[in-house]
Amino acid sequence: MIKLPNGCSMSTPSVYPTNWDKPKASIKKIWYIQYYFYDPAFKHDKRYKYGKKCIIKNGINRIKTLKDRQENVRELLETEVRTLKEKGYNPITDRTLLPENISGDISPTTPFIEALYYALDKLKCTPENKISVRCSLNYFSKSAINLKYDCIPIKDITKKYIKSILDHCYKIKSYWSANQFNTYKKDISSLFTLLEEFEVASHNPTKGVKKQKVVKRIRKTLTEEERKKVNDFLRETRYPFWRFIHIFFHSGARIKELLSVKKEDVDLANQKYKCIILKGKEYKEELRTIKDVVLLLWQEVVSEANKNEYLFSVGLRPGISNIRREQATRRWRRHIKAKLNINADLYSLKHLNTDETTALLGLKDAAAHNSHTNIKTTETHYAVGEKERQHQRLKQVQNSFA
Repeated sequence: MIKLPNGCSMSTPSVYPTNWDKPKASIKKIWYIQYYFYDPAFKHDKRYKYGKKCIIKNGINRIKTLKDRQENVRELLETEVRTLKEKGYNPITDRTLLPENISGDISPTTPFIEALYYALDKLKCTPENKISVRCSLNYFSKSAINLKYDCIPIKDITKKYIKSILDHCYKIKSYWSANQFNTYKKDISSLFTLLEEFEVASHNPTKGVKKQKVVKRIRKTLTEEERKKVNDFLRETRYPFWRFIHIFFHSGARIKELLSVKKEDVDLANQKYKCIILKGKEYKEELRTIKDVVLLLWQEVVSEANKNEYLFSVGLRPGISNIRREQATRRWRRHIKAKLNINADLYSLKHLNTDETTALLGLKDAAAHNSHTNIKTTETHYAVGEKERQHQRLKQVQNSFA
């Protein structure tokens, strides 16, 4: 696999016929170069989930002598790899994504899609967020190209163009929803904010576009029967995953935060662990509580770790690599959703524990355990059973009229 800019990669190109560089290669056959291009921004797109198959002919078969055809293939191979590797060309979006190949100096007259890609390179955020923004921009730019808006100077872009481009996205995507509309609007807005700072855009036109209304779904959580099923299955077949599930359930942390915890971050004597959390646009260190119910598991995993190792690395065992959140969620899909036919996702465990903590201690303590700055977040998004508990309490109020 060949690594490319922007987190992309490509398979090693192959040529047909396989003996193309041999003296006995036949020029009567159809010759072509083939490789697969992978872009993580399209990993949820059914068409490109396993990469895009790229085939190059470029006039190869019009060359009638073996020696000249072989030389042409060598040049094409070299050029293709160089274009993808050095210029950041993306065969899926058909765009060059390295800003140095867009423009050295952007200005208010720069075509606005070029300006947005320039801003993307300057955007400071987590790698996961950058992939999300790039995915949004890829489809947004494709929609703009279809509408022939892509070459409009950045200074002339108004909210009507943004709204039209976002509305047109449903025609170029296999799946489109109000939630995606809002996500794309937010991602493109972050780029316009940067362009305002560069004094390239005079305003942020996305702010004039209204968010679409989204139906708030009740998050599916595990039933008592499913919890026992998951617990028994993992303890018997995948102990490290079982241990991680229990620690995560009681941690109050996001999956990514827990995966970033190292041996030195744990204070077993005081039953606390330190993790780095993202609040707004800033990172900060915070101490969280290790509950009595999982103290033995924390002690166990810490004892297995060496100095400066992550507690949950490859295989969810201690190691030197900081694995991505997707590796844990993918493990849940493969072993729990697929094998046990359970619909709830891994992150729902955080909601489930928060709700139970709320029922036992109240919203204030549950919010503190999750590092929420206000109880409204806890009540609205995590304490899924609080409405029902409130309903039951209200039913029992004995305030008679007379």
